[in-house]
Amino acid sequence: MTRHSVMIGLSKTFCLASLSLLTLVTTATGAQSTPQAVPAVPKTPAVSTTPWRQRTLRFSEVKPILGLPKQNVRSAAHCSEDGTTFVAVNAESTLPDSLAVPELFRVSPSGEVLDIHRKIPLEFTDISVKDFFVAEDELVTLLEAVKRDEHDETAAPRETSYFLSLSDHDGGNEKLLQLDLKFKPLKVAMFGPGDFIVLGWDEINLQPVLVLLKDDGTIRHFIDLEDRSHSDPYATYGSLKEAESSATVRSDLAVLQRTQFVPYGSQVLLTYPGTARSIRVLSPVGEDRSIPVELPGGFVLHDVLVSGARYPLVLRAQVMESSGHSASAEASTKPRQRLFEFDAVHGSLLREFLFDKPNVDEVTCAAASKLTSIFLDSIASPTPPATSPGGQPAKSDDATQLVIATATRFP
Repeated sequence: MTRHSVMIGLSKTFCLASLSLLTLVTTATGAQSTPQAVPAVPKTPAVSTTPWRQRTLRFSEVKPILGLPKQNVRSAAHCSEDGTTFVAVNAESTLPDSLAVPELFRVSPSGEVLDIHRKIPLEFTDISVKDFFVAEDELVTLLEAVKRDEHDETAAPRETSYFLSLSDHDGGNEKLLQLDLKFKPLKVAMFGPGDFIVLGWDEINLQPVLVLLKDDGTIRHFIDLEDRSHSDPYATYGSLKEAESSATVRSDLAVLQRTQFVPYGSQVLLTYPGTARSIRVLSPVGEDRSIPVELPGGFVLHDVLVSGARYPLVLRAQVMESSGHSASAEASTKPRQRLFEFDAVHGSLLREFLFDKPNVDEVTCAAASKLTSIFLDSIASPTPPATSPGGQPAKSDDATQLVIATATRFP
């Protein structure tokens, strides 16, 4: 073989090798550029933005209530620590001065209703209920009674007196106790037999007053309120009239008028609805301690449900209203009230209770380990529906009836 032939053979071999290499590179490049199937990434489950625990409850053991008016003129319900509910129903009277004190009904956990008649001073022309409290064995109603001129009802009252109307939980052992006070009483509570506590407003010194009363209606001793002002109103304002019209005094009085006493074992809670202030725990001696309730941001207290001293507190909170601003359309669709459970010692938020039915504002008690509610519910008609001319059963709408139901709040 000549040298020329050898060179030609090597050239052909090199070209074939180069072509093979080029084919491999091209194939590899093409393989990399081909779209590959991407495995589906599972969706991350929605995480609640609520920074506290929530528990969904179901109200069961629904029982019908017979004998309690369905009209929507009921005042806020009051409870005893055994879960019995007391509901006041206002009389539908258009008379400005009327002796029609709201009727009081006792509703047992089983739905049994008892009409309780409260003793009133009949020699007065105009009587109104200022407050009501359920003690362990007694019911206490604070009455304001006005006596006017029989011949001129438009004249200023000739006499204004205050009374405590007392009875047991069945409405028996009625008695009427006239109070001998130098201030205007607004709220009343009871620790035990003969131990009454009254919160009121001193119209001379423009200050709140908290006193423990004897069983004859006179003052046993004063209980100090640490946040009250001890300054002389005349030193700050030019006259009593100017002091009464000041924003500070009006605000103090408004807060005092919204306060509520709540039974708490052998003690009484003093609460401040509409604010985020601490709850005071009172005894016949004075203030034992306070509970700094850690309400969520944007909420204020609406009321404290009766739950007993051995259990966590159950509070109903409401959205804080912005002064001078109407609620937006978005805010109006959100629940205005929510039900929370708090530690009874430190006031820390434990959890929120959620339920579809009833409404939050229809929960009346948190006695022991249960929540109790009185609300209108659909009850199937006990009689079979009538038959239509075609032989088919006619449609029958369910009737609505007041019912009482409970939900267990502990696992």
